[in-house]
Amino acid sequence: MTVTVGNGTECGEVDVEQAECDAWIRLGLARGIGPRSARAAVDCAGCAAAVFSKPDAWWAQFAFASRVQGLAMSLREARGIDLAAERAAAARHGARIVAFPQLPRALQLLADAPAALWVRGTLPEPEQPSVAVVGSRAATAYGRLQAARFAGELAELGIVIVSGGARGIDAEAHRAALRAGGITVAVLGGGFDHLYPPEHASLFDAIVEGGGAVVTEFACGMSPRPEYFPRRNRLVSGLSLVVLVVEAAERSGALLTARLAIEDQAREVACVPGPVDSTRSAGCHRAIREGWAQLAHEPEDVAKLIVSQRSLILAHLMPHAMLDATPHAVPVAETTTHGEDVSRAASELCVATVASRERATASSSVSAAHLDRAARGTHLPDHAPNHAPNHASSHAQLQLSDADRALLDLLKIRARCGDELAEALDAPWSDVAILLTSLARRGLARLSGDLWIAGTPP
Repeated sequence: MTVTVGNGTECGEVDVEQAECDAWIRLGLARGIGPRSARAAVDCAGCAAAVFSKPDAWWAQFAFASRVQGLAMSLREARGIDLAAERAAAARHGARIVAFPQLPRALQLLADAPAALWVRGTLPEPEQPSVAVVGSRAATAYGRLQAARFAGELAELGIVIVSGGARGIDAEAHRAALRAGGITVAVLGGGFDHLYPPEHASLFDAIVEGGGAVVTEFACGMSPRPEYFPRRNRLVSGLSLVVLVVEAAERSGALLTARLAIEDQAREVACVPGPVDSTRSAGCHRAIREGWAQLAHEPEDVAKLIVSQRSLILAHLMPHAMLDATPHAVPVAETTTHGEDVSRAASELCVATVASRERATASSSVSAAHLDRAARGTHLPDHAPNHAPNHASSHAQLQLSDADRALLDLLKIRARCGDELAEALDAPWSDVAILLTSLARRGLARLSGDLWIAGTPP
């Protein structure tokens, strides 16, 4: 098939597709044209390539054009952008530019879908379920513990963990997914030459090396700015079927992300409850109390939401004809014919979640082995085999590793925060969090405020 393009020449189908992708990238780079305006311009012109062939006066007939100051000038400037130079700049950071037609379907359906993304690594396959884990940057020990627990167990089930790469809850979720051997995606609020936070550069490298992706809507040369992070957050939720809020205050950005996800993107939202007197979990409690967020007590609660009928629609497991409408417009009655498939998928996923947790409780993890060696002053090589735990208490049949005992010995002396425990054991906090989770389930440790104390076994 040949098609005549704006300059009057004929080209093949492949060339037309490339021209269309290039035009979308130009829209993404155009000064003063946001995602909604870019989408409106394409809708008016018929395709992205046609946007740049229209004369300035042509745009005056459209209402949206009057709201975009200097639209015609911005389009003229965008025509002159050197895309080869932009692609070369991305390649210097190991990234590529992905245009709107090549984006995951879930992002294309957004009213404010990005015109292009800068991507390092591999975006998940459309059929892979995904969960966004969001929360406070100034996370408490409890928040970090729950982020690691939920993200790690969900990642073990093959669920992609999506977050914003920030300090606190985001970082814990990414690291837990990597420890579990899962896939995780980080969405940034700036260009690849201005990584934020800068100390997470190695984490972003590990995400890519682990088979995941680091993505941003912002070109190289764009440094992070406060107004960029709400735009980043819509992509975090847009790439996910469910948004899980681990720790959020009343006026937190995480809570706003969750609210927009359920209202604008038709995503499911779940919140992990926190201590009743914690202001950092007050937003989660309010969302649960008001009824617009589900209570997430265990990872399988999130797994059930993933296989809900609305999530299946977003995941393209329903007929494509139904996907032509927005998620809001799909009546529940139209999805009931797939009820048996939904129930079976939910059952299988939840059974897998429970089995995964039982395996984690019954055997020590690589992280626990790392702490065993740390307690003895030695190091654990990568991918070391698991070691069977020792039996310590006959009446409760408790299984304690050397790392468990080292941790409990510290807690018996006095209460300590998570960071202090990690420092005393010379181990990453994320590894200590796994151990604390296991001890807490057996009643050997518990959280009091932000401090961990020794518990009494059952």
